Amino acid sequence: MAKYILSFFFLTVAGFFIVSRQFLYTEPEPASDSPTYAIPSPSLFPTSILKTPPETKILDDGYHVFQTFNNCGPAALSMALSYYGINVSQQELGNELRPFQNPQGDNDDKSVTLEELGEKAKDFGLIPYHRPNGNIELIKLFITYDIPFVARTLTKIEEDIGHYRTVKGYNDEIGQLIQDDSLQNKNLWFSYEDFFLLWKQFNYEYLVWV
Repeated sequence: MAKYILSFFFLTVAGFFIVSRQFLYTEPEPASDSPTYAIPSPSLFPTSILKTPPETKILDDGYHVFQTFNNCGPAALSMALSYYGINVSQQELGNELRPFQNPQGDNDDKSVTLEELGEKAKDFGLIPYHRPNGNIELIKLFITYDIPFVARTLTKIEEDIGHYRTVKGYNDEIGQLIQDDSLQNKNLWFSYEDFFLLWKQFNYEYLVWV
């Protein structure tokens, strides 16, 4: 059920609706002396009611891993997949997503995009949604539906180094998100404001799966 609700949600946000030409133009009816009655038209758009996020929620059925050298993307994907009961190591994912690896750093394949992570998850039967312009309310909504949220952020405010974070929960009472981080440790809490500062440089880019 969550898959269909979230799919509708994304279609609504993106505005990807196709309206048939019959709704845009109608041939005029010939004049008639007979009385006419208005018949309600069916709605063009289906309706769906989304759950209201609770005050706090933390997903607890995934695992944490520390990344190997330059492997934060595959490590984040490994952690995210674990919430779906899919256990695949960062090494296996890294070998496919970063086929050229050099622990010494020279000519190392350092970059894996969120788009690549999303495409890889299709191998496990998941549908990826890779979008810009994320926000705290979206994070809370996905967590409400037991969907982990992977964001591309800075590693630290004062450093110009990209990093992937797997967000697994939030607490509105204290205004913080909780995430498992392949570089900095598990169960890290960030205020909404601090997380936004880390996220801003990458246009609030995120990835989820259903």
